[in-house]
Amino acid sequence: MNNGEVPSIKKALQLGGLYINLENYDSTFIWLNKAVDSGFTYYPPLEGLDDFKAIRKDIRYDNLIKKMKDKLGLGKPI
Repeated sequence: MNNGEVPSIKKALQLGGLYINLENYDSTFIWLNKAVDSGFTYYPPLEGLDDFKAIRKDIRYDNLIKKMKDKLGLGKPI
C-alpha cells in the first residue's frame, strides 16, 4: 500500500483480525483505526465477539469505540 493510500474498510478489518490472531495488538489497533478512518462505525461485533476479547481491556479499545460512536454522533444533541 502506498503512503497516503486509504485502505478499504474490508481490507483494514481483515488485517486487524489477522494481527489479533498473531497477538500483535499494536498492529491490530493501527488497522482497526484505519477501518474507522475509512468509514467503519459498526461497533457491536467488536463488543460481542470473542475474537476481540483479548483487546477489550486495552485503553486503545475504549478510544476506538469512542471514535466510532463520535462518528455516528451517539451521545451528542440532535
